[in-house]
Amino acid sequence: MLENTPIRRYIGNVSGWCLPTFFLVFCRILLFSSSVVMASPGEDIDLNPLRPADTSSPRATLHSFLSNINLAIKARRENRMTPSAFKAYRLALETMDFDTTENANTWSGRILRALLLQEVLSRVNLPPEQEIPDEKQAGSEGWTIPGTAIRIERISSGPNTGKFLFDANTVETIDAVYRRVKHLPSRAGAVKGIYESVISSDSSILAVDAKMKNRLKPVNTSNPRTTLDEFLDSVNRAYALVTKAEAGLSSHPPTMTKQQALDLETSARYFLKSASASLDLSQVPDALRNQTSVEFVLQLKEILDRSFLPPIDSIPDEQEVSAARRHEGQFFLANTGVGGLRWRLPNTRIEIAEITEGPQQGQFLFSAESLSNLGRYYDKVRDLPYRPESFGGLELEYLSPGLSPGFYQSYISTPGVLVPRAHLFSSEVDKLPEPFKVLIHEQTVWQWLALLFAVFALSLASYTIFRVTRSMAEKNKPPVNSWLMLAAPISVAVLVSFAVDFIHSGINITGDLFFVVSATGNTLVIILTAWIVFAVCAAIAETVIAAPRIEDPSPEASLIRVSASIVGLVIALWTIVRGFQNIGADLIPLIAGLGVGSLAIALAAQRTLANLLGSLILFINKPVKV
Repeated sequence: MLENTPIRRYIGNVSGWCLPTFFLVFCRILLFSSSVVMASPGEDIDLNPLRPADTSSPRATLHSFLSNINLAIKARRENRMTPSAFKAYRLALETMDFDTTENANTWSGRILRALLLQEVLSRVNLPPEQEIPDEKQAGSEGWTIPGTAIRIERISSGPNTGKFLFDANTVETIDAVYRRVKHLPSRAGAVKGIYESVISSDSSILAVDAKMKNRLKPVNTSNPRTTLDEFLDSVNRAYALVTKAEAGLSSHPPTMTKQQALDLETSARYFLKSASASLDLSQVPDALRNQTSVEFVLQLKEILDRSFLPPIDSIPDEQEVSAARRHEGQFFLANTGVGGLRWRLPNTRIEIAEITEGPQQGQFLFSAESLSNLGRYYDKVRDLPYRPESFGGLELEYLSPGLSPGFYQSYISTPGVLVPRAHLFSSEVDKLPEPFKVLIHEQTVWQWLALLFAVFALSLASYTIFRVTRSMAEKNKPPVNSWLMLAAPISVAVLVSFAVDFIHSGINITGDLFFVVSATGNTLVIILTAWIVFAVCAAIAETVIAAPRIEDPSPEASLIRVSASIVGLVIALWTIVRGFQNIGADLIPLIAGLGVGSLAIALAAQRTLANLLGSLILFINKPVKV
């Protein structure tokens, strides 16, 4: 026993002092460890996630925007987009009024506006902090940055009532403001923005969202101003991509592969498709719209690039369209024939007209009448020089006022579609002597020769296919020979379709000549399709007759053949009518003529028709037997 011994007393003293001390040290270590875990940079835990941006005064709003957007830009540059960095973006966006801004319902649209505003603010001289109104200055309803139109205004209604935000007009027009100041250097001490690097990146979230928008977002054609502005922007974007692809392939060594260039060409096609949505193509046959729309777009852009763009406030917008409908507008000419509104581009006959019926009702598109005369207008101005890149800064009001010099000329005179060097014949065409590159009726000499060769090769291949197929069919008995005969029209129809596509995409035949080639090719395909339908019905009939239960010749066999011929003829005629309608042929007069002609034939051939119907009745009722 160690009761009341010196050793026991020593242990008691030590334990009485060490245990509380040890417990206190352990708790401190635990708290320190937890604080280290909470402060770990990998976790990036926001201790105040509900804190809103301070918008209590113009000074607080300006400070909140700059501090948060600069924090987000710094994180973006360091490739460290943590939750805190995304929150900084959100707080910066809370200082902006997006009520009237297009695309404000997407994060990418809002963030790009914020980056544009930061770029502008980094280039203007901000006054000292004490000169910016704060919350102590009662009665302040807003403040405008001196020397600019950038305004911070108190919101008087809605969920943001009482907050000071960059006003809706500033946010809506900040892209035009940026275009006017982007050539200026950033002021001393300002954080340099990243707007240009963000929009040129292919991997950022904004870039992915922009690609989705470019392909799926409909073009805004609610008024002439947005129709013209978005048309110019779409074509200039396509031109920039094509120029980039051509430059990459023509450099030594090439800075991109042909596949990368083709990917850029695909993106450029989407932009041209967006531009074509600004055109009234109702008078163009469906089968020709893809090709025709591209030519219309590029011809129209060539005309616009040779004209000074009018002041943007002289082009009617949504408010002026509403005023014109109330008969208060001053920029419109009434379309008495159709009843819609229209605006004419100054010094031209090119009009943007309102569509008054159909699925595009209410949209303002470049009129069908203007498009029908576009080739003639282009011929009149093609020798004129392009307008200057800048003319007094007025062009900066447009979304994309740039030029696309030589875009149409390159399109009609080079192989391929948009990026010639990415296609098969580019290197061979480059090696041709100059006489082969001379334009004759909108096509170069080498294109005419290539077209003749393609037509000759198609004719020779078609003749060979028919000869071989007929020879094989003659060596077989029904129904095999009937099915073999189908190979010829099917093969030739495929060859014709391939040839037309090659003439368009490979040789790149354009203009009126392509209309002739396309119409001829489509006509051949329609006729061959009708032939195939009729031949299939005949082959089915022969297959049924070849069954053991049916004798040939017999009334049953004759009835099957006649029925198959009638069904095949009806379907073939329907195929021809529908096919010609798709390529724009007006068959109503023809059908009316056939109706009158059929009546005359029926009256003149009563006895023959009676014999035919009597024969069918004998086949069906079988009142007699052989």
